[in-house]
Amino acid sequence: MDADKAEEIMGFQTFMKHYGCCDPNGPDLSEHLHEFEDWLVDVSFGARSVRLLACPEDKTCENQQPGHCSEVCSSCHIPICRKCQSAIDSEQPRMPAGALSNDMMVFYAPREIHTEQATVMELLCASVCLTSMICFSLECRYGNMLDAAAHMPGQRVAARGNATSFPMPWRNILLHLKVLDAVERGQAAAPLMPRLGPELSDFVQILLKTHGMDSPGKLSEFVHQARVRRRVVVLLILKAKERKQKGYVQLDSDLVRMRAASLPEDGVPPEIVRLLPVDDTLDKIQAQKAATPVDLASDLTTVANRLSTQIPNAVVNELSSSAEADLNDQRTAALHAVTHELQGGIGDGTNEAAPVSRMLHQFEVRTGSELLDQTKPWYFGIAFAFVYKFCTGMPDPPQFADHLRFRRRPEAPRIELGPWMAVQARRVESQLKRDWLCLGCAASGTR
Repeated sequence: MDADKAEEIMGFQTFMKHYGCCDPNGPDLSEHLHEFEDWLVDVSFGARSVRLLACPEDKTCENQQPGHCSEVCSSCHIPICRKCQSAIDSEQPRMPAGALSNDMMVFYAPREIHTEQATVMELLCASVCLTSMICFSLECRYGNMLDAAAHMPGQRVAARGNATSFPMPWRNILLHLKVLDAVERGQAAAPLMPRLGPELSDFVQILLKTHGMDSPGKLSEFVHQARVRRRVVVLLILKAKERKQKGYVQLDSDLVRMRAASLPEDGVPPEIVRLLPVDDTLDKIQAQKAATPVDLASDLTTVANRLSTQIPNAVVNELSSSAEADLNDQRTAALHAVTHELQGGIGDGTNEAAPVSRMLHQFEVRTGSELLDQTKPWYFGIAFAFVYKFCTGMPDPPQFADHLRFRRRPEAPRIELGPWMAVQARRVESQLKRDWLCLGCAASGTR
């Protein structure tokens, strides 16, 4: 491969020419060149050097000096997958579908999330599209040490915590995306932001089961991710508008500040807190299993530390109504099948019935002859605006879809949801691993 072909396939200048500014109402990446500092390497082709887009974690160099090395030399080692290698080493080298130069740049998470240590609740308040309902459960079953006489505790003191997410119906999410699309075209009013307590109660629930600590005012000390700071919420929204994030461009900054006055200055919105009597429902949600052990009851401080690092359990629909998901049933059927095969298919004279065939037949039922597209290619950039802060790196719509590809050129390699999801799971950006819902939501969309 010569220098011209390398620039055409993976060159930074070619990328900026094609994807630097695809929409006058969208982000102009030439105004954010500092975002590319860790993603560029210089490769020498004789007397000419070409600057390429590359992942900073991929390249290792035996002679690398301390700090980031932006050059590729003969001592550098770069891993490559089979698909990318077949594309580059072909007789006519072509761009791999998962290459960063194929508008697959995600960039690091917004800086203000880290500098302000934004909580999940603050991100929800600042999000124009919500995909899941999140339920926090904090159970203080046996009261507080301060409620007992000194040196004479009359009961155990213990607490447990849990966070669970329930994905919203895809149909409702699609309708919301259509509204946001109409807003961008000027056919509808911009959504009211930030989200306030009454609206948040439809998406977030904090169930406080306790005998003693009945003061929700202290809740933010234990469920850290439920904390809301008015100043941080406003900052998240205005920064998204400043970088021309899709869904935020049409927002009125003054109206955002005015609505934010209804949020707590630093606390938990009271509308999302529910005080409930103590019961055993949390024991059913967090069943203790050898393969998937859960934390035992402990003091409130320990529970608070666990909740600050855990991601929620996701409750999703089971698409099968057969017994194939029952592990014990699978093992029993396998033993019956082996026994039957060893006996040559002849019964042993006992009353044991012959094993029933476990073969499953799948049928595809359609209501018409045409497939209907139920996705938007920019969905993830809207639903997870603080993961994909420039709404770049989106998947392509299905081949049968009528609408055009989002940002990506017509002649660029296609990367639909399935392959795109596989690429996202291997990305180095930390927000893709740490976000509570992003990868789980993408995985559910491929089923």
